[in-house]
Amino acid sequence: MIENIQQVGLEFAPSFIPLSKMEVRNEAGNWRMEIEIHFENGQHIKRWEMEMDGLGNVEKIVTLGRKVVTEAITDNRLILDGIGLSCSFTENQLAKSHQYRSPDRGTHEWHLAVAFMEMAELIFKGQELTNYIERLEGYFGGAPVKLFDENPRRLRIYGSLSVLDYEEFMVILDQVANEEALILDLTNLEGMGAIFYPKIEALKSIPKLEIWLSPDMERAQKQVWDMGFSEEQVVVIVGSGRY
Repeated sequence: MIENIQQVGLEFAPSFIPLSKMEVRNEAGNWRMEIEIHFENGQHIKRWEMEMDGLGNVEKIVTLGRKVVTEAITDNRLILDGIGLSCSFTENQLAKSHQYRSPDRGTHEWHLAVAFMEMAELIFKGQELTNYIERLEGYFGGAPVKLFDENPRRLRIYGSLSVLDYEEFMVILDQVANEEALILDLTNLEGMGAIFYPKIEALKSIPKLEIWLSPDMERAQKQVWDMGFSEEQVVVIVGSGRY
């Protein structure tokens, strides 16, 4: 029963971005979520915390967390980079934990990480945290692209876009090909493979195209200019939350 659960936590230790911890905990029947990110090798720790309105996602995380620590699957793979994870689970004051690395897509371990990231994006709206979570998502597969049904629609590409993302990316790109107005949000984009240039360049046909860039993402800026977009189409977003 969920009322017997004190907390479920997941520590993320990715190879190339800061370590972070996410936790949901039960405080006298009120569930809260807390996130902390260890910037600068732990020299600067930033925290976010908020009460959670609904229990639906909490129940999902509790169910997955219980499976992860009770099944405790042994993983003997040799993984040089990737991401290390540590799940903690406390029920009836009894604490359990399980450590693992770079879970395969579709496993309980993978679903738990995805559930934590989805909940974090749902609850916390700050750009700095959003940018971090988007980079974290790259360790769990899937194309780094999202389409927001705003007015105008906003196509956000983030992290590193590689040839492995091509098919999934094209499915989303085709949805905006005939738009009259579009925001191409590249404020958290590290860079993309050259195979994407012709597809992105095709967006020049959109009458009201606006491209958002971060001054900190130098490679993404260079790629936009290399593709021949005009200065009138580009907006540099200062303070976009780059960590």
